[in-house]
Amino acid sequence: AWGMVKKLVPADGAAYDDFGLSVAVAGDMIVVGAHWDDDMGSDSGSAYVFERNAGMKTNEWVQVAKLTAPDGAEGDDFGVSVAVDGDVAVVGAGLKFLLMGAAYVFERNAGLETNAWAFVAKLTASDAGRGDLFGHSVAVCGDVIVAGAYGRAARAGAAYVFERNAGLKTNEWRQVQKIVPLDALDECRFGYSVAVCGDVIVGGAYGDAGVGADAGAAYVFERNAEMKTNEWRQVRKIIASDRLAGDQFGISVAAAGDLVVVGANQDDDLGNASGAAYVFERNAGGTNRWGQVQKIRHPTGAAGDGFGVAVAAGGGLILAGASGDDGLGANSGSACVFPAQREDWPEAKKLTASDGAALDTFGVSVAVAGDVAVVGACSDEDLGSQSGSAYVFERNAGGTNRWGQARKLLASDGATGDDFGISVAVAGDVAIVGARFDDDTGDASGSAYVFERNAGGTNRWGQARKL
Repeated sequence: AWGMVKKLVPADGAAYDDFGLSVAVAGDMIVVGAHWDDDMGSDSGSAYVFERNAGMKTNEWVQVAKLTAPDGAEGDDFGVSVAVDGDVAVVGAGLKFLLMGAAYVFERNAGLETNAWAFVAKLTASDAGRGDLFGHSVAVCGDVIVAGAYGRAARAGAAYVFERNAGLKTNEWRQVQKIVPLDALDECRFGYSVAVCGDVIVGGAYGDAGVGADAGAAYVFERNAEMKTNEWRQVRKIIASDRLAGDQFGISVAAAGDLVVVGANQDDDLGNASGAAYVFERNAGGTNRWGQVQKIRHPTGAAGDGFGVAVAAGGGLILAGASGDDGLGANSGSACVFPAQREDWPEAKKLTASDGAALDTFGVSVAVAGDVAVVGACSDEDLGSQSGSAYVFERNAGGTNRWGQARKLLASDGATGDDFGISVAVAGDVAIVGARFDDDTGDASGSAYVFERNAGGTNRWGQARKL
């Protein structure tokens, strides 16, 4: 169950600040925009950083910083968009400089003070023009920042890609490319929403008029596509399978691994402007096809909910906001969590050991990361009674989306009663298996074994270390 753990309010909040217009989360960091805060002039704007466990307050979310632009001024709209990844936060100011717009980069530990958030860069478009609204949307992933400018070129829109350390400039953020759709037309509003994950950028264009005004579309760009090293190239235009005029498909976008989620807050399936969100997968329908695999709606959807006005994806979950939901009062709003899976994937895929037997306790421990799952069977008897084992499953082993067994893991020195497999963990190409009753340093002193995917041969998942 998803329960509320904290209500966040700014330490210096005031009337009409509009705190909460934009939000972003990564790990133990939350950033919240307040684009009408008046610290540096009317509607100059600000953003607040909250951190879990800050100040030695376990599991509490504490405000640790307030961010403002070093050149903040009246009407900048700083905080209209926010993004955070690791130690980098980005804040958009779409109305800066006669609506040209700007984005500001802050980094934790960039200054001399540990855990402090310091301003490190101001980002603007190389061809900035009045009314571009650069920074209305921002996204960050690792060393890549994307800023949308949906007002560019008669509101056809554009997005700008910045990379840290580009051009051998250490720790500098430099523009490396401007991206626009191949079929951009006036009023498409490409860049109203942007997302980036790894080598994938998604930009929403809710004004696309393919089947009528504001039907909407989204565009996927990939780095290094078509063997163009370090170039971002459009690989797909994605549209809803049932799109209609006015749906505003592309009002929001999110990307996580091989999934893209696109919101359409004016979809009418459950009533006028009830809203919907669509899930696309990279290889659905063919290699790099980015085909639609699911349409999701609010479970109690009604007219005016605006479900899909905001979407997020990560950790195997999809989160979609419905700011117009009236469940607790008019427009009180809600959000819904969905498992990020295709419709033909059951809620719980059943996994069993290829050599499973009575009393093995297969499933006593489990771990999953990406396309790899590890399952412990601490009572397996291959090396003696309750010596234990663990199994590695991979999503596409034995067929697409089959979750087939790829390897059985045994301790190199396993013995009776070790309980190998009582605990398991996996991340990237590394799996760790616990053996709590191993006797190396005394009766039941315990140990853990590290396995690596390519140790001992390709995809062998060989033992690399005993701890």
